[in-house]
Amino acid sequence: MPWSMNGAKSRDFPSLNDSLLTESVIPVPLVFGFQAAGLAATPGAHMSTELETSELTFRDAEAVLDRAQKLMSAGDISEVMNTFAADVVVRFADFPETHGKPLLEKFLLARFERQKNYRLQKQLRAVSGNVIVCYWEGGWDDGQDGRQMQGRGIELLTMRGGEIAKWEATFNVWQKGSAPSLPIV
Repeated sequence: MPWSMNGAKSRDFPSLNDSLLTESVIPVPLVFGFQAAGLAATPGAHMSTELETSELTFRDAEAVLDRAQKLMSAGDISEVMNTFAADVVVRFADFPETHGKPLLEKFLLARFERQKNYRLQKQLRAVSGNVIVCYWEGGWDDGQDGRQMQGRGIELLTMRGGEIAKWEATFNVWQKGSAPSLPIV
């Protein structure tokens, strides 16, 4: 069956390069307790073995990102940590690469302390194999001086066994209302 996004065939998207589209869908584990058929969002729900090997659709991936967005915006560290594999690899912006949940939890606790009133929006951009790609934007109050801050970036979530095994993210940040400051122009 040709590649599809919520039932649309590649011919419905003339800008897509058909040579990049695959003829089969690769099974991808689901995450964050979502079920492929009903997209039931039950925090902490355990998935059956059958669901862990279900194909990840664009709709499923959007639900995963919605759940992640809500957990991060709420600063719910315990639920956020439940979504990661014990041996998770994290490559976040210019921070050193880390391995394992303890270092990730330390990073996230520091981040939640600095990013007060965090407001996050994620937008699905692609699903390929066991990788979800999204664009994100966020706003927060700086926990040190109260400045209103904004940021945006791209994330790649590599899934394994229903958990995030690798979290790679770019992160650009600036003070709300300020001029661009990236030193490339």
